[in-house]
Amino acid sequence: MSAIATPLVIGVTSHRNIPARETGMIRQRVRDFLLQLQRGFPRSPLVVLSALAEGGDQWVAQEGLKLGARLIAPLPLPRDMYAQDFADADTHAAFESLCAQAHVIPLPLLPGHTLADIAQSGIERNRQYAQAGAFVARHCHLLLAIWDGKSTGLLGGTAQVVEYYLGGAMPGHIERRRVLHHLGGGDERLVAHLVCSRDEADGAPQPPLQAGQLLWRDGSETGAPEAPMPRAFQAMFEHAEEFNADALKYRERIEAANGERAGAIGALFHAADWLAVHFQKRVLLAMRITYTVAALMGIAFAVYDNLNAHDYMIYVFLLLFVTGIVISTIARKRGWHRKYLDYRALA
Repeated sequence: MSAIATPLVIGVTSHRNIPARETGMIRQRVRDFLLQLQRGFPRSPLVVLSALAEGGDQWVAQEGLKLGARLIAPLPLPRDMYAQDFADADTHAAFESLCAQAHVIPLPLLPGHTLADIAQSGIERNRQYAQAGAFVARHCHLLLAIWDGKSTGLLGGTAQVVEYYLGGAMPGHIERRRVLHHLGGGDERLVAHLVCSRDEADGAPQPPLQAGQLLWRDGSETGAPEAPMPRAFQAMFEHAEEFNADALKYRERIEAANGERAGAIGALFHAADWLAVHFQKRVLLAMRITYTVAALMGIAFAVYDNLNAHDYMIYVFLLLFVTGIVISTIARKRGWHRKYLDYRALA
């Protein structure tokens, strides 16, 4: 029986024409980045969401598979038509190999498009690619953008996918991103920007960026190169990690309580629901003990204050006081109330 766990989904958007001189460096940075996530959040299974285009899309997929990540591939065009984009034999072979190891999602034609429309270069074909970029942006927790940092007007290009992910709009694309909220609050999104060049005239990264740097971007600011992940997002992923740890810890009791499960989503719902109720009970128990201890403290102090023959009651009062502090500290450090609220919201 497979473990119940929420994955950490890494979406990929990348330039295709990254210079050959940067290939090894970029791939190493991708490998290090994925390893960092895997080591930082070991209970959250990695999922790579990539359209498998030439360049960074394929590199991230390959490095993810080496680390045991699951690969999901939303294809912008029918597979046989998309394969024609890979004129180079090596990239075509890599595409076919990755498809064989991935859960492939053929994206539908946009309204008004026909196979004849998208069979050749043009706005209809570009919009299909934009749809794939939008799909990746809507379904990932963290977007890895292998990008020169320059804004372009290319529909569905890396710059526009990043803009769509952070702001919800993609010029020329018919669908605005639906607002999704993290448990951390708000509509925050995080981009891991891995800087690269492009193999063309004036293909250097946007100054002062340098190829190989990694920096974090959210909707309001850009971090310094090589800075750690912003603390708010680190905490959010840590909370997901806690959920996976709790789901594993109480797995047998969850399974016994829920019986038959309706697939992976149903299993996650039942786990979140069971854990929410479990931690609600702990919160209520802590509150009841605290209130009872407070009442007993009042009685003990009243006896001590009014009956001189019962001086030992001051020690009973102090013992009850310490008990209340201990219970409160345990509840706070173990995050019972926060977990109850988070898991109820998740369910």
